[in-house]
Amino acid sequence: MRDDAWLVFSGKVRDSVVMVPVRGGVVQSRDQWLFKLSRDEYVLGRDLGQREWPPTFRSEAETALRDLPCGMVVRGEGLVLAHYSVYLDGNVVVSSRLDVDRAPANGIHVRLPSGAHRVTLRTPYGGSSYRESSNTVEFELEPESSVQIVARRTISGLHLEIHPQT
Repeated sequence: MRDDAWLVFSGKVRDSVVMVPVRGGVVQSRDQWLFKLSRDEYVLGRDLGQREWPPTFRSEAETALRDLPCGMVVRGEGLVLAHYSVYLDGNVVVSSRLDVDRAPANGIHVRLPSGAHRVTLRTPYGGSSYRESSNTVEFELEPESSVQIVARRTISGLHLEIHPQT
């Protein structure tokens, strides 16, 4: 290899990556290596102290806990939640593989950042121009807090309401 390039190594943790520069066919020293420690955290080898070598990579779960400290549970009562799409702040959400254990049998558990949010339930897009929609519930979460929302079918259609955590 005569050109400049980067060798990219990743382990079992999805977000952790080591990028090793190669210039003129020569692998460069460790102080020039770039480490991706988590989704948005990078460090150069030269910035690591002697005791920090090798750097500590965060697991996907540790990164999620740091970046998304709050939780939301949406559960269905009298309807099968899997037959609907849950929209959080305008985007469809489902339980991630990290949170599937926390989801109720007929519901989802989602990690989210603290702050203001809104949730709506809709029938999935199936080619029809008519899609049933619930009311929109709005809430604000403090760091490390959670909210539970119950989805029901009422006489007037789909309905969401916030329930206190038990």
